[in-house]
Amino acid sequence: WGISATIGNLQTAGDVLMAPLQPYGKCNWRLIKANIDKQIAVIPVIPDEIETYPWAGHLGIQLAHKVVPIIEASSTTLLFINTRGMSENWYQTLLTVAPHLAGAIALHHGSIEQELRLWVEEALHTQKLKAV
Repeated sequence: WGISATIGNLQTAGDVLMAPLQPYGKCNWRLIKANIDKQIAVIPVIPDEIETYPWAGHLGIQLAHKVVPIIEASSTTLLFINTRGMSENWYQTLLTVAPHLAGAIALHHGSIEQELRLWVEEALHTQKLKAV
C-alpha cells in the first residue's frame, strides 16, 4: 500500500507503486479515499526581515520559535522538509525550543524502520501526535 499527502495524480502513482508486483506492469489495485471534510490551512512561516540568509537549508531552523505556536494551536500539523537530515535537525530543534512537545511530535522519513513509520502515521491519524 502507499500513502502520501502530496501526490497529484493518484492513478499514475498507483500504477507505479503496483507495477513491480505483476509481470508486464499490470496489476489490479484499488484507490481508497475517505469522504471526510477537513479544514486544511497552509501557513507559510517567513522571517520578519530578510536581509541575509544563513547557509543553505538553515533559514527554517531559525524560525522554529514561530512554528511552535502553530503546532500548539493545531490539532495536527505536518511539517514538510525536503531532506532526511534536515528533518532530523528540525525535530531536535523543536524539542530544544519546546521541550514540552516531547512525546507529542515525531519524525517520519523513509530511513526510519517501517514499524515505527506505521506507528507515527496511525498516531497522527488518531491525534495522539500534534506534529510530524
